[in-house]
Amino acid sequence: MADHALRAGDRFFAVNGSLLSAGMTYYGFLALFPLLAVTLGVSAIAARFVPSIDATFREQLAAVLPAGIDVNAVASASLTVGLVGLVVLLYAGVRWVGSLRRGLFLIWGAEPRDLPFVKGLVRDILTLLLLGACLLVSLAVTVVVSWSTGALSRHFALGGWWLDVGVRLLGLAVSLATDLAGFFLVYRGLPPRTTSTRSLLRGAMLAAVGFELLKQAAALVVSGVSTNVIYGTFAATVGLLVWIGYASRLLLMAGAWVVTSEPPPAPAAARPSAPA
Repeated sequence: MADHALRAGDRFFAVNGSLLSAGMTYYGFLALFPLLAVTLGVSAIAARFVPSIDATFREQLAAVLPAGIDVNAVASASLTVGLVGLVVLLYAGVRWVGSLRRGLFLIWGAEPRDLPFVKGLVRDILTLLLLGACLLVSLAVTVVVSWSTGALSRHFALGGWWLDVGVRLLGLAVSLATDLAGFFLVYRGLPPRTTSTRSLLRGAMLAAVGFELLKQAAALVVSGVSTNVIYGTFAATVGLLVWIGYASRLLLMAGAWVVTSEPPPAPAAARPSAPA
C-alpha cells in the first residue's frame, strides 16, 4: 500500500499535477456563478408550485454572496439570467471536463491532443451530463435525508439520536454510491486506454471517499464562520476556491492511483557468463 501510494505520488508530480489542477480550478470556479444563476431560474419556476422554495433559496444565497449583490433584482429576471447562465455554464463545464481529460491523458502517459477535436468535444459533453446527473442525485439524496428525518419525527412520533444517525448513515451510503458511479464513469470514459475494472473501482472508491471528506470539511468551515459578518463572505468565496482546487487534485491523484495499480515489472536477472 505504501509503495503504491509513493508510485501514485511520483506519477502525479511527474506530470505537474498541481499545475493541471490549477487549470481545472479556474474553470470550476468560473462555472460556479452561472450555476447559481441557473438555480435561481429553476427555483423561480418551481416557486409557482411550492412558493417556499424560492424564498428559502434567496435567503440562503443572500447570506453567502457579497453585500453589494441584490439577489431579488437578479431573481426578477430569472428567465434571462438563467438562459445566459446556462450558456456560460455549458462553456465552463465543457472546458473543465476538457482540462480533466487532458490531465488524465498525461497521467496515463499519452499525448494530450491524441484525440480528434469533435470526438473529444462530444465525449466531454457526455461526461459533463453524466457528472451533472450524479451531482443532482447526490443533492437530491441530501434533501430527502433532511426532509425524511423531520417527517418521521413529526408524523410517526419517532425521535432520538439513533433515528438521526441511521438516516444520515443511509444518506451517506447512497451519496458514496453515487460518487463512486460518477468517478468510475470518468476514469472509464476519459482516459485514452482501458484499465482493469478492479483498478478503476479502487481509484473511484478513493476519489469518492476523499470527495465526501472534502464536503464534510467544507460544511464545518462554512458553519463555523457563517455567523460572522466579516469572515462569512470571505470564507464562502476563497474557501470555495480552495475547495475546488483540492477536489481537482483529488481527481488527478485518484487517476494516478488507477494507473499505478499494477506493480512495476521486476528487473530481469542477469545471465551468467559462459565459461571460457
